[in-house]
Amino acid sequence: MLFTYADTIKRHGSDYQIRKALANKALYKIDRGVYSDSAVVDPFASIALRYPDVIFTGTSAYYLHGLSDVIPQKFEVATLRNARKITKQLILQHFVPAERFNCGKMGKQIDGVTVHLYDQERMLLELLHNRNKLSFDVYKEVQTEFRERIDSMNYRKIEQYAQHMPQGRKLLDLIRKEVF
Repeated sequence: MLFTYADTIKRHGSDYQIRKALANKALYKIDRGVYSDSAVVDPFASIALRYPDVIFTGTSAYYLHGLSDVIPQKFEVATLRNARKITKQLILQHFVPAERFNCGKMGKQIDGVTVHLYDQERMLLELLHNRNKLSFDVYKEVQTEFRERIDSMNYRKIEQYAQHMPQGRKLLDLIRKEVF
């Protein structure tokens, strides 16, 4: 299970006790301000705890939704346009305008941490919007998975989200041609 520094202080009582637990391997420091009671943690949960305002998108969200079995080399996250730049090498940050940021946001529990990501309907629009930026293999794999899941998806949501996306009408036409 993952803990913030504040939660760790509550559990152990003091900074001295935290250092003692770290030395005894009863506690592990995962990242700045992120601790765990096990040595191996899910990186998505660790990033979500360290940066609570991010939403996973792109290849990271496809992986979390089970649309792709390709483990992302970089974790793609969306933040508000005016957010502070994340300088971690493994994180690819996309700055998103406020009117699109929360569109399709959902939560998923991983290791006791709520990991925010975009829902499948939003990710379908993102797939077609960014189709030229993805490798052909990843694009076809995710597109095929969407075709299999299309009956369980909410088309009304897709239409609503498309209104907030650049070239939304064009994306809806692409969905009709390539997915349905």
